[in-house]
Formats: sequence, structure tokens, C-alpha cells
Amino acid sequence: MAQTNSDYEALAQSIDALLLQYQRARAENVALQKKMRELNNEKALLKRKNEEARRRVEMLIKSLRKAG
Repeated sequence: MAQTNSDYEALAQSIDALLLQYQRARAENVALQKKMRELNNEKALLKRKNEEARRRVEMLIKSLRKAG
């Protein structure tokens, strides 16, 4: 009976350790998903700014060609 109790305790400790490891991995995953969303939003913003800057440069080049 003592061996069974000892086996149960060891199994319970292993399960607790695995549960803690899972919870930490899950929290890290949630944080990484949030960071990925933030980076994708930043990427989209930078892409829009780049496109706007490109349009301005193209307009400037056209106006300089007309003036020259």
C-alpha cells in the first residue's frame, strides 16, 4: 500500500509539473500571438506610409520634368 501511495504521489507531481509547463507555454503562446498581431499592424502602417511617400516622389518627379 505504501508503494501505491508513493507511486500516486510521484505521478501527481509529474502531472503538476506538466500542467505548469503547459500553462507557461500557453501564456508564452498568447504573448507571442499578441506581438505578432502588433508587428503585422506596424507592417501594414509602414507599407501605407511607404506607398504614400512613393506617390509623393512620383508627383514631384513629374512636376520637375514638366518644369524642366
